[in-house]
Amino acid sequence: MLQLVTSTHRRGAETFAVELGEALSERCRSVETVALRAGDGPDTLPVEACRGTSAPARWRELRQRMRHADVVVAHGAATLRAAAEATVPRYRPFVYRTIGEPAYWARTRRQRLGVGMLLRRASAIAVYYPAAATTLRSMYGLRSTPVHVIPKGVLIDRYPVGTPSDRAAARTALGIDPEARVVVIVAALSREKNVGLAIDAVARLDGVELLVVGDGPERVALEQRAAAVSAPVRFEGTTSDPGPYRAAADVNLLTSRTEGVPGSLIEAGLVGLPSVTTDVGGVREVVVDGVSGFVVPARPDAVAGAIAAALDDAGELGATARDTCIERFDMAPVADAWVELLEGVRR
Repeated sequence: MLQLVTSTHRRGAETFAVELGEALSERCRSVETVALRAGDGPDTLPVEACRGTSAPARWRELRQRMRHADVVVAHGAATLRAAAEATVPRYRPFVYRTIGEPAYWARTRRQRLGVGMLLRRASAIAVYYPAAATTLRSMYGLRSTPVHVIPKGVLIDRYPVGTPSDRAAARTALGIDPEARVVVIVAALSREKNVGLAIDAVARLDGVELLVVGDGPERVALEQRAAAVSAPVRFEGTTSDPGPYRAAADVNLLTSRTEGVPGSLIEAGLVGLPSVTTDVGGVREVVVDGVSGFVVPARPDAVAGAIAAALDDAGELGATARDTCIERFDMAPVADAWVELLEGVRR
């Protein structure tokens, strides 16, 4: 099996691919994972990147790697064309895993025609949740290409619940008042993640501090926005381990405009942190509204009200969030489902 990811950056799609590869290797499958391009900075995955910088050079390199693969798996939109173009000359089957909301990324007729042509080259498509499968079939007329619903999997042993001493130590290390009420958002600072909404919501609350873990093109604008509304926000930058920030927080926050099934919600739930999230994509696959967190409209007042409610009941909501995520996202059954899918398309 050859897996394609967009880059070596430690993002949700890439991290899942690496962890899936580990799980499949334990099931006696040979797995190689390669990124279309190298990421910059310290927060990268241990994945080799293509040496070629142009599309034709990458295709040639990928075809060489495919000589020893029975099947190719492409993780995310940027890898779809690479898989479709590189597999055709050697007739290698490929599976495409879509990670986001299908309708969000193909809004024009031209985009839909182009994406549809590539999707129909796939031997199979994997999606995270049933609504995404329905949307793909209706948007692209996928009559002969099978679409499989396989949840996102997580290696749950890597996300233990923190103890009170862990929380105290994390707050001391970060210089946070032990009695403060803290909300954390772990996200790339891009338009899609809509972190400005999180800032506006926290600005409406008294005594609540927001930790923003991540970086991206909107950072300067977001820092200016936080200053303009006098919001108590700390921009922590990129990290390879958001664990200490979650350990220091009371509530996890996601305010995206679009998502698939966000790994940040699953990881927060596994460590016993309740989440407040906007109602996009497959977030309801992770957060049970009013039971393990809150799913709200993308308005500052709605987000602020949900944060206040989550802070008041963080212990019980967080415990339920962990139980829910263990039940739904354990990597073991997910890897088994992938083995069945891959054996089905293998030639």
